[in-house]
Amino acid sequence: MKYIVYVVATCCGVSIFCYAAMSFYMASKGVTLGFHGKFAMALGIFFTTLLGGGLMALLFYSARSGHDDQAHDLKDTE
Repeated sequence: MKYIVYVVATCCGVSIFCYAAMSFYMASKGVTLGFHGKFAMALGIFFTTLLGGGLMALLFYSARSGHDDQAHDLKDTE
């Protein structure tokens, strides 16, 4: 449970940082974006970060659980 809280907190932190960077960049270029555009951008950043973190967690879980070793052994026997 602690791990999930850390992952969600990290995703939220990265999302906030990306949103702030995007807002700063757009303000420096003089581009305006409405509420719906900002909301869609924030959701897109959050869920993309969440998806990337989830896929990396699955990658590490698969590597540590030994599922990949069985496929590797089959390749060596041929």
